[in-house]
Amino acid sequence: MPDPIKVIYIVFRKDFDDSDTEEDGRLAPPIGIFRSADTANEAAKLHCKMQARNKSYDGNDTEHELRDGLYVGWCYTLEHWRDYFEVWVEMKKFDDAEETPETRKRNFLEEAAENSRRAQNAPRAKYYWRSQT
Repeated sequence: MPDPIKVIYIVFRKDFDDSDTEEDGRLAPPIGIFRSADTANEAAKLHCKMQARNKSYDGNDTEHELRDGLYVGWCYTLEHWRDYFEVWVEMKKFDDAEETPETRKRNFLEEAAENSRRAQNAPRAKYYWRSQT
């Protein structure tokens, strides 16, 4: 029997336009789910760079950093439908590795819905970055 999964890493992206406030923005569907932080961080960085390709506002492509070992990236763009986006990795822990597949699926979906609600208040790298310049 394979070892139960005790933690996963989910890559998210949130898009903003000029009219969006700190709480606004459009959360994209999850970009991917990974078993290791390193793989998720690499995927998030690649996704961020692909989203910014030829669309960067200041020519510096993306800004990024690791927060608690997880990737957070952002970019100002010149697109008509978004002016800014963020990409980040979140860790999801499973407390009880012995639960049934049905229970695990239900708990995961409930947690994913909660993460989606929390993601509406993303890490807000935009304001951190502006305060550093």
